[in-house]
Amino acid sequence: MLNNIQSIRRFLASDLKYDHNQKSSHWISHTANAKVVSDTRIADIDGFSSRTPRFPFSSFLHKRAQKRTFSNFDLAIESPFYKIASDFCLAQSRAIDVDVVRHVFTFILLDNYGFLNKSKIACVIGDGQANFVSLAIKSNSFSKIISVNLSEVLLSDLDLIEKLDLREDIGLATNVGEFRQMLNDPRFSLIMLRATDSQFLTNSQIDLFVNIASFQEMNERLVESYFQIIKSNDSWLYCCNREHKKLYGGEILDFSLYPWGGSETLFDELCPWHKYFYDFKSISLFRRGEYDGLIRHRLAKF
Repeated sequence: MLNNIQSIRRFLASDLKYDHNQKSSHWISHTANAKVVSDTRIADIDGFSSRTPRFPFSSFLHKRAQKRTFSNFDLAIESPFYKIASDFCLAQSRAIDVDVVRHVFTFILLDNYGFLNKSKIACVIGDGQANFVSLAIKSNSFSKIISVNLSEVLLSDLDLIEKLDLREDIGLATNVGEFRQMLNDPRFSLIMLRATDSQFLTNSQIDLFVNIASFQEMNERLVESYFQIIKSNDSWLYCCNREHKKLYGGEILDFSLYPWGGSETLFDELCPWHKYFYDFKSISLFRRGEYDGLIRHRLAKF
């Protein structure tokens, strides 16, 4: 059983090809040059959300850009989740960028619907830059968090997670028996699973699954397998993804064609905080852009 960050690092770094059969053309492309440096650090991987470095006056510039990007930014900045995000971003030496703020809005939504409950287990599929994990752990929103991702991304996430100064154990399960043991052990606040091992999640009494901009980067077979896992748990799913996306290899992902059958929808709409993004063309020039395609979110019960 792997139950500390360094042992998890060494294990993941030993076999970056483990999840190859879980990769769409998107991830084959974006991990093609990935390599391990300094023994257990990952380099030359991209294709997922940004990790924006801090710089002098960065907080002021990002807040100004966020206010101009999100019509309801006051809702985010007045919530406790923004302060929590500010604290963990400071610890992780990064700015509260557009991706972090979108997670603040997501947590406000989940809180409004009563899903942030310390007795519940949540599983995030394809977290980017440990945004969901960091906010979930530091806000103490669930009894346990499970993070499922490609080995390369988990290794990248550990760069951020290790800066959270967690007092609880972190585990990576390598077989279903270890997973069950960690799931029932209150010492573990975070369980990591490699994508190839996602079947460990079947019939695990997980209360909430979360997928944000991740199904849209998988192939249809993988999306189907995750929905089967979610259905086996009789769980809720918060899903926020592009309505339609064509990957490099020609795979087409369509939100409406995900295997929603048998689910009850609580809401289904265009996601209000995924309409626009911003960046800085220089240190002072703000640029707002629209995403390449509409992004929809849905909360459904299976």
